[in-house]
Amino acid sequence: MYFVSARDGHHLPAIIGMININRYTPMPGIILNMVMAIVMLLIFSTDIVVLLDYYGFFRWIVTGAGVVALVYFRIVKPNMHRPIKFPMAVHVAFLLGAAALTLTPVYLQPLKALSATCLMLAGVPVYFLLVYPQNMPVWYTYYADMLTRKLQLILQVCRQDRDTYESVTD
Repeated sequence: MYFVSARDGHHLPAIIGMININRYTPMPGIILNMVMAIVMLLIFSTDIVVLLDYYGFFRWIVTGAGVVALVYFRIVKPNMHRPIKFPMAVHVAFLLGAAALTLTPVYLQPLKALSATCLMLAGVPVYFLLVYPQNMPVWYTYYADMLTRKLQLILQVCRQDRDTYESVTD
């Protein structure tokens, strides 16, 4: 997820959207995923079950939002090209399941669901400070590019060839 987000949407640093030149794997994205899991485990909880609860709650909110967007585009743009097309009943059934998996923790463990929601919303200011601005300061761009080049050499990664994938932004 980190890999595609950095590769297509510029939501993360460019280095995260690169692949290893020998193994063809998104090594920086995998490393970021590992670091984020360790940081969350060390800061927010020493219990892996709590971390998995947070992850599950967040994951079903994001997945449900994605299916809501899919249903919206099926209604607003019915002739849009889709590689795979399912009946609307499948989407509705999936949304009901996602809603149940999201609302059950809110009912059973409201404090944990509230802290997971706060943790999720903590990313909003980061987005508006670092991703949303179109024109970054020159010094930021210079140091970010220099760091990206050095990490490319250390991790032996490069950008994925545009001919080998279909971007969501095309």
